[in-house]
Amino acid sequence: MADPIQSRVLIFDHDQTHRESLRQLFLKHHLQGIIANTEERLYEILNANIELGAIFISQTDESSRNQNYSLLRGLHFQRAELPIF
Repeated sequence: MADPIQSRVLIFDHDQTHRESLRQLFLKHHLQGIIANTEERLYEILNANIELGAIFISQTDESSRNQNYSLLRGLHFQRAELPIF
């Protein structure tokens, strides 16, 4: 049996609380997670033209929800082909 296809996904997460759970989930579904702790790092990774399958953005509270909305618009403008979760 051939090795399963793997996809790289970008994770924007400044909180390490759920990292192990995410790591297990990604392993189970053959995903390689690339973690960006800051918005600056997130855009550095996107500008590096790494082939990605999706972007995951953490949301921890109401204030970050409003910040994430403007971030989502910027990400969609830069890499419209990527699904954002």
